[in-house]
Amino acid sequence: MSNTPPLRILHVISNLSPGGAEKVVLDLAGHQTSAGHEATILSPVDLKTAQVRPTPAGVCMMFLSATPLGRFAKYLAIWRFIRQNRTLIDAQDVIHLHLTMGAIFGFFYRIIARHAGPIVVETNHSAGMPMNQHLRRIRRWMAKRFDAVALVVEDDFWRDPKALDKIPVRLIANGMDPAVYQAVPRGLKASGDAPVIGTVGMFREDRTPWIFVDIFAQITRQTKAAGHVVPRFLMVGDGPLLDDVRNRMIKAGLEDIVTFHGVSSFPAEQAATMDIFISLNVGPLTGMAAIEASFTGTPLVGYQMDPEYVADEGDWIWSSSDPERLAAHVVSLLGDTALCDAVKEAQQTHANAHHSLNMVHEKYLDLYQEAKARKGMPA
Repeated sequence: MSNTPPLRILHVISNLSPGGAEKVVLDLAGHQTSAGHEATILSPVDLKTAQVRPTPAGVCMMFLSATPLGRFAKYLAIWRFIRQNRTLIDAQDVIHLHLTMGAIFGFFYRIIARHAGPIVVETNHSAGMPMNQHLRRIRRWMAKRFDAVALVVEDDFWRDPKALDKIPVRLIANGMDPAVYQAVPRGLKASGDAPVIGTVGMFREDRTPWIFVDIFAQITRQTKAAGHVVPRFLMVGDGPLLDDVRNRMIKAGLEDIVTFHGVSSFPAEQAATMDIFISLNVGPLTGMAAIEASFTGTPLVGYQMDPEYVADEGDWIWSSSDPERLAAHVVSLLGDTALCDAVKEAQQTHANAHHSLNMVHEKYLDLYQEAKARKGMPA
């Protein structure tokens, strides 16, 4: 797609607070701009230094309001913004939607503009994650008005061609610039220091953060039984269930060996101090934080969120939905340096081949052009 004419792309997303989808949008918009396209990001309010990542050079930022908005005020502001800025929006080639605010923006825009204007593409960042079934059906019904849907992981719910009136649905896994993370220095440990096992993620119900209590307890028990040094554990992130998970760790007697780092402006720095990173996987795929960790040189072991998924030898991350089995795999890696190094190198190779930002950029260009052709628009 190197011959693709320059595009005007408007990304619409909820507040650019710390999170994987938010990083994806900033990185993708920055890459699009560096490739000669014109990328703009619309979000509710300017978070300034609290933004998950600095705005890339050349990317234009727009906001719905100068002050924070409540949920319904935000929806009203979206409707008002579309009505007041039709000329600007219609001049875009692509409206690229992310998260709930993006979906609502696209839905409102299609109500107002009908089939006129630019193509409307949604990236479904919650694909494969637990979600209220009624809400999922509403989101799929809204997406019928769009021109294409990208899934960050496979999700059979979105693969029914009748449900979306044959709207193109494509798998486009998250990606990033490997060089940024490969430059992060690895944490150095003195001989005999306890290994560090960790994870990065939001303490939200859909991420099941309480499962790490059982995982850490199992790893502690099995390392003691094997005569190994008991690891220390690191959890990076924040969210409404943080205090609940902290209390569960105390009840499990793990409070002295578990550290809660809180929100990190650059979680890869913490991931680089870990000997093993425990990712959350849906089938063979995982999230942004795990990919970042792999680029830093930290081997990954996955907690499998799909209990019906059967791990395959070709999976780039070994995973299990059984905390005891997962712990046993972690302990086996801790006890075999050569095996751990081999896993790390294989995962880095896979991440470079499948999760580079350039590859993601090219896949989105393909999706844009496919959607434009389907709508009868010139390439």
